[in-house]
Amino acid sequence: MTGTLYLGTSGYAYAEWKGVFYPDDLKTKDQLRYFASRFRSVEINYTFRRHPSETTLAAWREQTPEGFLFTLKAHQNITHRRRLKEASEDVGFFLQRAGLLGDRLGVILFQCPPNLRFDERAQPFLDALPPGGRYAMEFRHPSWEDARDLLTERGVAWCTAETDQQAGPSCSGCRPRLGKRTGGFGAG
Repeated sequence: MTGTLYLGTSGYAYAEWKGVFYPDDLKTKDQLRYFASRFRSVEINYTFRRHPSETTLAAWREQTPEGFLFTLKAHQNITHRRRLKEASEDVGFFLQRAGLLGDRLGVILFQCPPNLRFDERAQPFLDALPPGGRYAMEFRHPSWEDARDLLTERGVAWCTAETDQQAGPSCSGCRPRLGKRTGGFGAG
């Protein structure tokens, strides 16, 4: 498998990084620029709770070099409130806003809640995603293993996550088998 690795972190604005990663005298407003001089990508979790303003997106774009990519976590209205059902209007608004990043837009990550099971909602949701985007789904319920073929057909990546609290998904079915890619790119 060949490709380009975009190494980054989940977020970049952490006070505890000052003096460890960021210089002590670095102003908060300069953190993204500094971060982007050392990494090629960042996942923005902020977009899960709030829609970024056009001004914010323009600032993110302006503070990062060509080739830098943002992964935006899709808004909770889509994944946690609507639970992927009848979410096309929310998805459309989110994607329109995210598009303001232009060539800095990487992956749109749909992080599903742990109690969301695979069912008939998956196909219409995936069918409604506009072609040409890079989308990833993060599932935490083992029933989503049944969605693997559907994701592969749509070119949507299966994202796995590891945290300080958990080395990986607690259920073996939540973690895709190695070598079983679903999208034309990786996310995680």
